[in-house]
Amino acid sequence: MEQENTKTGSGAKKVLLAATAIIVIIGAGAVGAKVYYQKQVEKLIAERGATAASVDVDFLGQVHIKDLTLPLETGEKISVASVDGRPKLPFADGVLELSNISLEDARTKFVIPNARIENAEIERPASLEATGTGADDPLAKRIERLSAKRISIPEMTVSYAMRTRQQKVVYTNAILSNVAHGKIADYSIDKVNADATREVKDHTGAAQTKRLLTSTGEIKGKDVDVAYIVRLNTETAGPDDKEPKQVFGPLSISKVSTSDHDGQVTYDELRSSGLSARMPAEPLAQTLASITEVADIDDLTTEQRQAYFKRVLSIFDIIGESDIQFLGLKMEDLDKGQDSTEGRTTITIDRTDMRIEGYKTDFGFHGLSILKGQDRVSMAEASIVGFDWTLPAKGLTKAAALEVDELGTFPYRQFLPTFERFRISGLDFDTSAPEKTDEPATDKPERIKFTLKNFETVLKNPVNGIPTDFENKMEDLIIPIPEDSSEFAEARALGLKELTLSYALSSAWDEKNSSLAIRQISVSGKDFGRIELSGLLSGITKEFFSFDVANAYAALFSVMGREIKFTWKDEGGVALLTKLYALQNNISEAQARTTLTLGASFLMQQLAAERPQLRGATDALAAFVLKPGTLTVTVKAKNPNGLGIFDLAAASQDPLILLDKVDIQAAAE
Repeated sequence: MEQENTKTGSGAKKVLLAATAIIVIIGAGAVGAKVYYQKQVEKLIAERGATAASVDVDFLGQVHIKDLTLPLETGEKISVASVDGRPKLPFADGVLELSNISLEDARTKFVIPNARIENAEIERPASLEATGTGADDPLAKRIERLSAKRISIPEMTVSYAMRTRQQKVVYTNAILSNVAHGKIADYSIDKVNADATREVKDHTGAAQTKRLLTSTGEIKGKDVDVAYIVRLNTETAGPDDKEPKQVFGPLSISKVSTSDHDGQVTYDELRSSGLSARMPAEPLAQTLASITEVADIDDLTTEQRQAYFKRVLSIFDIIGESDIQFLGLKMEDLDKGQDSTEGRTTITIDRTDMRIEGYKTDFGFHGLSILKGQDRVSMAEASIVGFDWTLPAKGLTKAAALEVDELGTFPYRQFLPTFERFRISGLDFDTSAPEKTDEPATDKPERIKFTLKNFETVLKNPVNGIPTDFENKMEDLIIPIPEDSSEFAEARALGLKELTLSYALSSAWDEKNSSLAIRQISVSGKDFGRIELSGLLSGITKEFFSFDVANAYAALFSVMGREIKFTWKDEGGVALLTKLYALQNNISEAQARTTLTLGASFLMQQLAAERPQLRGATDALAAFVLKPGTLTVTVKAKNPNGLGIFDLAAASQDPLILLDKVDIQAAAE
């Protein structure tokens, strides 16, 4: 959390230099005690540019260093009041005790009152023993030489201050176990507490101080590759750095709480199976420093702006795979203008999942609930799979290289991200309706209620950001019919207590045959039935999906309609229409059925007499009206290529002229 408010480049560098200092401290004890020579300890300290008020090695091999100071390249110093202990020996375990470790600069202060290191060893490179070289090896290499059975830090405090922001973070009982070859096999922290304040302006412009408190329970993790983290920040990719490597393994943070005077956010646990990353073309610390140095993007030249966005996007290029899961999330907000109970909004989410792989993300809520007084919204799932913004990232880089007057012709469709599936399921909505100021208040406030079983959109095989395989469907949207609503008076008269609606849209492009199959366009409802359309279009070439708007419009003129199929499956819809006709005309349902049947039969006979091509269709429709079931009508173009846009334009004046250009088949079952 302290890094969030620290200038990233310099902060990261100081942390890395601090790690070097710890290695020097451990090395001083380990090597000096092992050879029982005080001068060796002094020499090792001097090699690293450090100083000490006193260095002593007693006859039992115990090393005692007072007031150890290590200067950093950035001008600050790490200070250690004392180092006492001995290294690991063949006949005894090694222990180093460090006290009052501190690092301070103009903004940040690190304080560790005590630290204990068990069985610490530093592997001295052969080149250092033989030729005196190796002390200046990269930091990652030096970290790999460190090993320790256990490092214990009872408490560490990090304080930060910058203009209108202050923050203090306290880590309690941090333990690092089985440290070897630059990796920490296991680590844990009992708890973390953070107290942050910042000054903000209210709506009147007056300054206000806001306080944010954050706490966690136990933090546990495995397999942290510290040496690789250092490489990511200080080195560039080499010839062998082609695949992502693990940065850290499984992680768990329990009982997280964040609160201010407006509300509170808590969750039972945060989980992750780890993070992998690939080596960057530019050291990550350098990239972050370059990004944070930019105060205003508008002040950059075209070349600088393009370089800026490339740096930002390069951060995503190094991400291999990562996931995170929030369990038992709860958010509470207090509306100060209302009663503390009725005004409180409570949001709970059983599980939140997120998975990242480069520019691709999967994200989902499971078990969402929102409560405020008598209002409630719940949802079983809201998720998006395969959200990919690779294309927008490329488009952003291209647009950044353009001048302002060139942006007018830029194909902004390149900014559209793609995704494989978006889904909402198990939605239950019950809230009070917005107040209507132009209508008198009623004793029983109007409410908005509905439930939704499933809403899903699937987009596959994108071409220039446009999906060529598309599916969108809604299942069982249930809307209760209000008892006192005038708009639904006729629906109540028909005996309906609720409306249940569904629809589906589905299509797929066949590049090889330059065709588009309309698999389904349907609408259905409980007690009504289902109406469905399907068909086939030809002449759909790749130009149809072009970034060039002119080419895309031109491609429309080559589209041909070859076939369309209409299906009506009745499940009570005809009976409801008959009943409605009877109510509107104040006649019995039997009279309404006879009137409608005779009227439809007469109209069909007249139409068939005028247009013999419609004989099959009119007979099928008359049979369907007489005995509702399933009506199917298929229309195929006689021309193998189909009907074009000019045929349809002519038919807009007289639709019946198309009868000579199509074959019609119909059946009623």
